[in-house]
Formats: sequence, structure tokens, C-alpha cells
Amino acid sequence: MTSPMELTQAVLEDAARTGSKKVAEAMTVLVGSAVDVETSMVKRVPFKEALQLLSGGGEYAVIVYSVMDSPTFSGGVTILTISRADALSLVDVLNKRPEGATSILKDVDRSAIKETLNILSNSYINELSRVSEREIRVEAPNMITVIHLQGVLKTAFAWEDGQFESAALVFETALVVTERRMKVGLFLLFHEEFAKLVAQS
Repeated sequence: MTSPMELTQAVLEDAARTGSKKVAEAMTVLVGSAVDVETSMVKRVPFKEALQLLSGGGEYAVIVYSVMDSPTFSGGVTILTISRADALSLVDVLNKRPEGATSILKDVDRSAIKETLNILSNSYINELSRVSEREIRVEAPNMITVIHLQGVLKTAFAWEDGQFESAALVFETALVVTERRMKVGLFLLFHEEFAKLVAQS
């Protein structure tokens, strides 16, 4: 058995391709139109670098997280991010509206985005679990505000250097529906203490 963090770049890229196909199949059924899923990047980065990417990622409209654990590693958290413009486009797609019809994100829209992004997260995690032969359990998804996430990041950046001895996987994905391209960031952070911070925020 191999830890997800010990997988080679070639295996990670293969897992990303297979995960993308499964996301596309599920999303096509959900929205009733053909969906392409592009994974432009998957890479393993040091934990602190992942925090920096999250911190400087731009204007997030929706941030979805799920705590993950496994019998073979101490735990962690998945974080999905999508910008306001892409979130509005995704709501239009989910509701079969013309592009630009949605201008304000309502609570029901955020909930729909949460469940949709959860499909993406689970597809990639299941594939990583398969190729690494490690069980990875993921709890139900929750949302966190930008303000709360920034507070969590501020706390984590103040940790001693020894607390950064962990790593993360970062996926950059795009959902393409009828020429609309919506970018989604997926961060898998294998750090139990950080997962607790996010869940408690």
C-alpha cells in the first residue's frame, strides 16, 4: 500500500484523468447537457505552499470543505474553491438558465453549488483511494466563509516551523458546459491539526 502523498506524478495525473471522467459522467446526468472536465494541474506541494495558494487565490464566492480521515493516516481536510463569476455561471447551468441570468447568489444557490462541488471532490478522492490502496473517508461537506478561512490561515501561518511538516495535493479543474468554462480549485491537505481548525471555525 502507498500513501496518497507518496504517489508519483505520473500516477497522480492518471488518477486525475480518471477522476475527471467520473465527474463529467455525473455532471452530465445532473445538468442534462454534455459536460467536459479538464484537470489542468495536479501536483504535490509542501503544506505551507498550499496555504499560500489558498491565501492568494483571489475572490472566492463559495468555499466547501470536508474533513477526511483514514485508518492509515492521521487525517486532513479537502477544500474546494470557486470564484464569484464562475459560481454564478454554475448556478445558471444547474438551473438551465441563459448565461448571465443569475446576478446574486442565494442560500439555495450556495447549497446547490456545495453539493455539486462535492461530486467533484469525491470523484478525485475515490480515485486516489483506489490507486493508493488506502481507504480515505470523507465527511459530509460544509461551507466556510472567506473571512473565516482567512482567520484559519492566519492562525496556521503563525505556527512554529515544525508544524508545517506535512504536504498537500492541489488540483486545478475546469467544468465546461455549452462553452461556459468554470474553474474549481481542489486542495487536499493532509494535516490533522489544520483540519480541526477549519472544522471549528
